[in-house]
Amino acid sequence: MIPVDMLVSMQIDSLKCILATIFYVTNVIDYYTTKKALEAGFREGNPFAARIMRSGWRKYQAAKMLGPLVFTAYGLASEDPFYIWRVCFIIGAGAFLTASIQNMMLMAGRKVAKKGGG
Repeated sequence: MIPVDMLVSMQIDSLKCILATIFYVTNVIDYYTTKKALEAGFREGNPFAARIMRSGWRKYQAAKMLGPLVFTAYGLASEDPFYIWRVCFIIGAGAFLTASIQNMMLMAGRKVAKKGGG
């Protein structure tokens, strides 16, 4: 028979893994929508990201992809209480998702304005 503590631990680890995956996927979506918005002529609104972009697009790509990857790996390997990382992954995913939606709405708004104006 499997001990109850082991089953609870497995469920907590599964939840943390799912939240970490959602966190990183929303980061990739934010990266993609930011890239498309910049290609459409928008400026980066995040001063931290804009500063990295001025150093070069490759440096921005590295920071955008590697930073959250290291954070995710640390969160998955950490032995801190599971709820701390659950909250971190949820807040991070929410921030990335909000930025992605904002990027998409700005691009959609520009397309509607062009259709209406010309």
